[in-house]
Order: sequence, then structure tokens, then C-alpha cells
Amino acid sequence: MRHLPDLPAPPGPECSETAAGSGAPARPTVIVASLAAIVAVAVLAVPSAAAAAAAASPVAAAEAADSTSADSARAGGTAPPAPDSAAVDELAREHLDAAGVSGLTVTVVREGEVVHAEGYGHNPDGADVTGATPVPVASLSKSMTAASILRLAEEGELSLDDPVRDHLPGYRPVDDRAERITVRQLLDQTSGLGSYGLVSPDRQRIGSKEEALEVLSGMELTSDPGERHTYFGGNYWLAAALAEEVTGLERGDQMDENVFGPLGMDDTGTAQDPDRAGPGGAASGYGGLLGTGIARGGFGDYSAGTGDVVTTAEDLGRFLAPFTSGGLAADGTRFLGEESVDAALTASAPEGVYALGWRERSDPDDGPPRVTHDGAGFNHLAHQGIHLERGYAVAVTANTMLLLDPTFTLAMAVMDLVTGEEPPPPGRNNLWVDLGVSALLLLSVGLGVRRWTTASEWAERVRERGSLRAALGLVPRLLPLALVLGFALVIALNGAHPRSLMLWFMWPMLGLWGLVATLSQTSTVLVRLHRLRRSAPGSGSRPAAGPGAVTSPGGTTGSTAPR
Repeated sequence: MRHLPDLPAPPGPECSETAAGSGAPARPTVIVASLAAIVAVAVLAVPSAAAAAAAASPVAAAEAADSTSADSARAGGTAPPAPDSAAVDELAREHLDAAGVSGLTVTVVREGEVVHAEGYGHNPDGADVTGATPVPVASLSKSMTAASILRLAEEGELSLDDPVRDHLPGYRPVDDRAERITVRQLLDQTSGLGSYGLVSPDRQRIGSKEEALEVLSGMELTSDPGERHTYFGGNYWLAAALAEEVTGLERGDQMDENVFGPLGMDDTGTAQDPDRAGPGGAASGYGGLLGTGIARGGFGDYSAGTGDVVTTAEDLGRFLAPFTSGGLAADGTRFLGEESVDAALTASAPEGVYALGWRERSDPDDGPPRVTHDGAGFNHLAHQGIHLERGYAVAVTANTMLLLDPTFTLAMAVMDLVTGEEPPPPGRNNLWVDLGVSALLLLSVGLGVRRWTTASEWAERVRERGSLRAALGLVPRLLPLALVLGFALVIALNGAHPRSLMLWFMWPMLGLWGLVATLSQTSTVLVRLHRLRRSAPGSGSRPAAGPGAVTSPGGTTGSTAPR
């Protein structure tokens, strides 16, 4: 096993799919992070801004139609000449600046050859990002886990259509239907397993394979096996545990023997111990804010099989090589058979949206046949894609979490460049979104100050309605506070680590906006209730005695002025 003592566990296993693809987040950290964004948006209701931002995401241009079939590409397609590395460098730096990313890597593979693997920018420790810099790749780990299972199938250790229970006795499902789940259904995520919603057993703090198996064993299926695709990290927890059981090796050693070693990925390893995540090492990164990054540490979560791989741009190229050359590694040795490569990259029934650790992203009308996968952690983003007709693969990682994923945008631009298309210019969509949210944040502050300074006038206006009715009218202003408390309650009910509260600031500007809006509205309620109580009859609050006023022995105020 390749030991990585300086590489803590990647932050939260991932893994929300980008706006360009569907799929529910796989683990509590990112699901709750998504809740944080929803909460913040719900506080001040800006669906139009979000929709505009989403609409701004660039898409890949249509590829040339005169290419070979997808089947021949999987066995080594006809690729254009190798790209100009200087052009890739220039494109990457343009996107680095435009997106407000602190550091990123770009990998390009052409028919089994790694033709570009470079880094740009810097890490929180000030070191330059290079092609050899360790980077967490979150859910790109799923593709690697699936590859290890395919290797075991080729070696005769298992069949993809074997029931999982035949190889994993530690999985003891309470739902009888789960006895029918096959290995293939874990990898294409049609097992029927899935989260239950905001509060689900799989979102609790899990620290070991045994705990993961216990949690999954106690979960009822959300559908019959094979009935529908449900993106769920628990499928790959089981796949990783199954590989350990079959080989008798722990996760890191098993991946080293079956994947990393044969491919020459000497700087790649797994790190699923949550206690190893901290302010230093690969888990550290940035939260994007107004075109720059706020350095912050990461925190770990159980992610074996689903999001635990830490690799480099160079090693990521070595992993992608077999999927562009019919199964041959970068050094020309065979890693997978052509049939296994085809199985890995071919979307499965029933919906035909997900293959074995890869997602179908082809445009049925005019786009090129493509498979991809995305990854997201607390401080990192990643995207990998394969052009099935051209024999090209591109991977991009970033050490900055942003609301609109720049790794997808850059990967598509690089793919355009290497296939002879003109890449679209990079946009500053994340900056514009942050500026829009900043304006709303300032508006929240301004409105809050105005309500505080006019609270007395408000109390005078509503007093004739009655104090109770006026107070009830303030209840809607407590909705932001209820949402913030609900966010904390969901984390508590899930049994997640208290550090998960950091996820409120996964996207810093949205998190700040949500808190400012909460403080503004809650303080408005308190100030107005105070003024309403003081202005109520019998409250003891009286107007000040004016000139000529006298106080009678009974306590009443009169006047000696002429009537």
C-alpha cells in the first residue's frame, strides 16, 4: 500500500453532480451543504438570480461529425494530433483568473498517452500547484473503485451479476429484496438503495467499514433492485467492502494492488480516516468569495469507495489512459479487456444515464458521445470526461469551492481545443453571482437599520389593531431564523459531526447572506416588539410633562396654562 502520511482524508465524500448532469448527492456532508444553499436562497428569495447564473454555464460545442464509432474509440479511437501544451496552459490560466480559482490542474490523455498534466496557481501553504501536487478527487474515486471490481471480475474472483451477499456476508439487509442486489447494480447505482431525505441513517457520522455495513444493512430499499437509477454513495461503500472481502486486503492495499500499482500511479492513495483531515495537507483549500479564495481547512467523513482517493494530475492521466486505448495502460501493458472497458463506459438500463462509475453525457441530437464524472468536496471540485469518438480524455481539478463549477467549464473548453474546436471565452459567472448576493446582503442590512430606526412609528401605526394582532404579523420575519435552526437540527438529527455546521459556509457569500438576513429580520422582530410593548396602554410609559404642567397628588398630570 502507498502510505500518504501527509495527506488527510478528502473533505466530505462528495459528491454533487454539476449543473450539467443529474444525480442526488451521495453523502451527508454535501447533501447538507446543498441544504445550506437552499436555506440561504429561501431566506431572501432570489430564484431569478440563481436561474440566471445557471443559464450562464457554458456548454461544449458540437463536435465534428466525421469520426469513428464509439465502439472503435473504446478500443482506441481516431484522435486528432496531440494538442499544443502552450495553448492548454494559456486556456487554463485564463479560466483560473476568470473563475477566481486559487489553484487547478489539467490533464489531457490521447489514445492511452498522457500528453498534458500540469498545475496552475497555488495552495493555502503558498506552494505552487503542479502536475505532482496531491489533490482529492472526491467522486472520481467511483470510477477507480469500479475499475478495481472489473479487474476482479476478469480474474474470475467474482461476476458482475453475482448477488452481493454471495461475497459480502457482513451486509445483512433487513429488506429481503436486497438479497437480489448484484455487483453490477452497485456500480451502476440501480441497487434500490438510497437516502430517505433530509434525515437518513446514512448521513450519521460513520467511522469504519463495519459501521457503514451496519447502517446500510438496516436501510429499507427505496425501489426494487434494477428498477431505477439512484445516485447514492452507499452503493460504493458496499463495492469497496466487497472488494476487501474478496481479496482479503484493506481498501488502500486492495486499490494499490488492483489499480494504482498496475497503472503506475505511484503518488496515489486512499485516505478515509476522518481524524486525519485538518488545516494542512490535501484536504485544505479555499472557499470562493468575490473572485478570490478564503483559505480554510477541510474535515473528513467516511468515503471509502465513493470519494476517498487522493491523486495527482499526472496519475489521473495514467488512470484515464486505458479508457482511451481499449484497456491498455500508458506503458502499453494490458489493464482491462476491451469488453470490460466497454461495460465501464456503456450506460445501463433502465434509464441509460449511468454506467459503471461513469455518467452518460452524450447529447442525443448533435453532441459527441461522451461519458463523464464530477466530484465535489468542501474545498475541492473535479471533473473528468472522455470523448468516445476521438480517443481523448480530459480531467480538471480545482482547490476552490465555487457555486458554479469551473472544472466542468474548463474541461469542456480543453476538449474543444484538443478536438479542433474554438473554445468559448471564460466567463466570470461566479463573480457576478457573488456581487449580486453582496448587493442583497447590503440591502438586508439597510432594510434592517431602517426598521430599527422607525420601530416607534411602526408601533404607533399598528397599535390600533391590537398588540396581539400586530405581534402575530411579525411571525413571518422569523422564517430565516427557523431555517438556520432547522439546518442545525438536521445535522443533529443525522448524528453528523458538529464540524458539519461549517457547511453553512460551503459557499461563503451565500452563507454570509443567510446569517445577515437572519440577524436583520430577527432583530427587527425584537425591536418592534419592544416598542409595541412600551406604547401599549397601561405600560407605564407616558409622554413627558411639557412646560406649565403640574402633577396632582393623585399622580395625574395637569396644566396651569390658560384654557
